[in-house]
Amino acid sequence: MMNYLDEKRLDVVELQKLKEIATRPTVKNILDVEIQKLQTGPQSNDTVTTNTSTSRAIVQPKTSGYTVQITNYAWDQSEKFMKIYISIKGVNTVDSSKMTCNFTNRKFFLEVADLDGKNYKCSVGPLMHDIEPSESYHKIKTDTVLMMLKKAEVKKTWPYVTEREKKYKEKPVPSMDKDKPAAAEDGLMDMMKKMYDGGDDDMKRTIAKAWTESRDKQTP
Repeated sequence: MMNYLDEKRLDVVELQKLKEIATRPTVKNILDVEIQKLQTGPQSNDTVTTNTSTSRAIVQPKTSGYTVQITNYAWDQSEKFMKIYISIKGVNTVDSSKMTCNFTNRKFFLEVADLDGKNYKCSVGPLMHDIEPSESYHKIKTDTVLMMLKKAEVKKTWPYVTEREKKYKEKPVPSMDKDKPAAAEDGLMDMMKKMYDGGDDDMKRTIAKAWTESRDKQTP
């Protein structure tokens, strides 16, 4: 099952690709609004189930303030480990009792509680390949948490961190016929109509305003 945050991140990438092929200002404006809405809107709270036979975790700390869901990270790898770099400003000043970190065969979860009035969460999975939970761990560096994921299969190179990332990046990209720009625009406008029909009141007002302004500009 796809993680909500993975879905949201991939939706943003998809909309950005649509924006790149769009030529009409109205379409670009609407796509910008939807991208911003996905990037700044409320995040869902994932429930993490810990498999006690294959995971290791610190006792869940009490939290206060509001939660920041972390969806971006950098990564690297060696023959034995996948290395995930998660940036959190000031994390090196947090007491260890306020940090939760656990691993399962195909997922990891990190939570930092009560850092400058905020709680930070990062949940990533299903991973591209299996890891060894009991041999995985984390390190605290300046403004960064380094997740060390021990590969179940040593020397195996991971092309991606997650399964979803692989499926998305290796999905064939539909070719756009340069001789038929109208067809591409029609497809984008159809997508805009669906966004309008399924959007909330704010989205509908935004789309309607963009269409009106576009028509006004085209009127001599």
